[in-house]
Amino acid sequence: MKNRPEISDAELKVHKQLIRKQLLTARNNLVSQELEICNVKITKQLASLPEVQTAQTIMGYLAFGKEISIDGLLEIFLQQNKNVCVPIILDKEKSLLEAVYLPNLESVVLGEFGIRMPMQVATCPTEDIDVVLVPGLGFSKNGARLGLGKGYYDRFLPKARKAIYIGVAAEYNLLENLPSGIRDVKMHYIVTETRIIKL
Repeated sequence: MKNRPEISDAELKVHKQLIRKQLLTARNNLVSQELEICNVKITKQLASLPEVQTAQTIMGYLAFGKEISIDGLLEIFLQQNKNVCVPIILDKEKSLLEAVYLPNLESVVLGEFGIRMPMQVATCPTEDIDVVLVPGLGFSKNGARLGLGKGYYDRFLPKARKAIYIGVAAEYNLLENLPSGIRDVKMHYIVTETRIIKL
């Protein structure tokens, strides 16, 4: 049986852009009530994972726009005295992220692209991170992730070598397949409001 021909980088980029556009439209069409229900259900699903329960250092994110919000879960982690960190943009030109500690959800300011970030920045060593909760525009059932196209997480995640990567997704942005290149990092879990997929 012949191997399937490799898709070129240019074709991959075009394919991703088409799917990205469809998923952005779907996300923008979500009404606030639907999103809030989804947020609550996904928070419960994430909190039920043993890997999350036993993790001492967890990297989450501070949602913006109509991203799935995990603020309630981050608050629970902080109350449990877990080390909580979130990403900030370290270098926009090179699409580099850095993990910084989140002391609480009140002491935040707007950073790059209007994304919330801690008011005081203290770096969290990537080797300490046990779990990364990863946002995304789309995910596939085999663990592929589609972001906004800058590659921030694909560059960051390999540095958190011992961490488990958990894609945070709503059912509407979970697809059968996504175009994926060799530099695209796959998830260990995908968690939606209705299911947990272990990969």
